[in-house]
Amino acid sequence: MRHQPWDPFRSKTEESCDEPAAGHQCADWQGELLALGAFVQGFSETLMEISQEEEAREHLSL
Repeated sequence: MRHQPWDPFRSKTEESCDEPAAGHQCADWQGELLALGAFVQGFSETLMEISQEEEAREHLSL
């Protein structure tokens, strides 16, 4: 992982992902997007489990 925060607006506009020098940068972005997607998926699954547990507790307390 890089030690700098991810900033999508920091990229150079003159480079495209088709250029050899930009290929490294595109690979970094893809890795960061995959990590972000995995985090969001894990967070949403955890949130769903917590909400289901809360609903079960409310149902039992009625």
